[in-house]
Amino acid sequence: MAVQRAPLRGPAPVERAPGQVIAGRFRLVQMLGQGGMACVWVAQHLTLKVHVAIKFMDGAFAAGDETALKRFNQEATAAAAIQSPYVVKILDYGNDSAGRPYLAMELLRGEDLDHRLERGGPLPVEVVQQIVTEACKGLSSAHAEGVVHRDLKPENIFLCKEPEGFSAKILDFGIARATHELATRGNLTITGQLLGTPMYMSPEQALGKKDVDFRSDLYSLAVVAFQCLTGATPYEESETVGEIIVSITTRPPRSAALLRPDLPSGVVRWLETALAKKPEERFPSAKDMADALNDACAARKMTVTMSGFDVDDTVPPNIDFDSLNMPSVLEQLTPARQVRRDPARQAVTQRDVEPLRTPLPKAEPKPKGASPTFIFLALVTAALVVGTALYLYLRTH
Repeated sequence: MAVQRAPLRGPAPVERAPGQVIAGRFRLVQMLGQGGMACVWVAQHLTLKVHVAIKFMDGAFAAGDETALKRFNQEATAAAAIQSPYVVKILDYGNDSAGRPYLAMELLRGEDLDHRLERGGPLPVEVVQQIVTEACKGLSSAHAEGVVHRDLKPENIFLCKEPEGFSAKILDFGIARATHELATRGNLTITGQLLGTPMYMSPEQALGKKDVDFRSDLYSLAVVAFQCLTGATPYEESETVGEIIVSITTRPPRSAALLRPDLPSGVVRWLETALAKKPEERFPSAKDMADALNDACAARKMTVTMSGFDVDDTVPPNIDFDSLNMPSVLEQLTPARQVRRDPARQAVTQRDVEPLRTPLPKAEPKPKGASPTFIFLALVTAALVVGTALYLYLRTH
């Protein structure tokens, strides 16, 4: 859905170049992408000698608005406090020389879920089970810190390539609200722009309620799961934000079973609960949500395998990454396609080296043996032979 932007007002975008030092700690290496609200760079930490991803909040953010910048710093502090292997690590934050805020994050290797779905979907049930389970673990850690994401969607779930398969990480935790406030204080108006992405909003969030809590994140994750499983969102695509909001708040979602008939009935029921319009009718926590999905999948007695599922991490051809000497622990570069999307809502990614494969477990051969019917017939035959022989013996003697 196209988003129309009004003319930007406020400070002009800052000119940045490779070699520029930010806050005395980071030397810029290569710009990865740029949009109306942010740009993303690879930078080297001058003290630790490792490379990180830095997201600069540019556009029409009001550099002189102390209240808005304080809000951003508070949100960044809260997001940085989340300690989970399933949430991207925020390493530093602050303001550049022009007063605009930035975030320094770990570099990851892989691709965001949105790109994976573009390359091919729907995904296998067991793959979606892993993505949802690990996302729920990240949400649990964040919700325990009182942090709500508010903009969970495929673009903000990152699939990290691992030696054995993949792992999922949540991006941009807690920053959506702060960047929204910075933008509105900077007089940036975007037609149809809400705090979040409409198709993935919970009903209470779509209605603009201020008391949105962690259950809104659970609903958004359910929409992501629905899309992963069926290749479509719970509601028909619409041309206007208003129509989407009406659907989310008043109409029942489409049946996943109709879009994908082979889905286990337990998974279909799980989606129905997770997509309930009333927060109190959904799962009470991220842990409960993950446990319920695992139970539904266990009832199916399916063999968990990642065979045929790959994570793309192709290196963009216009960047000499060998010269960066990037440590394998913090290894991530952005896909070339990110340039045509808004980095304010994107992962920093590296793509495609080789397909991931986890072979199907070999079935143990069943031991061969005589059937009960064969044994019974053999015994009957033996009894007849013995009986006949005994009869003939008695008659002759």
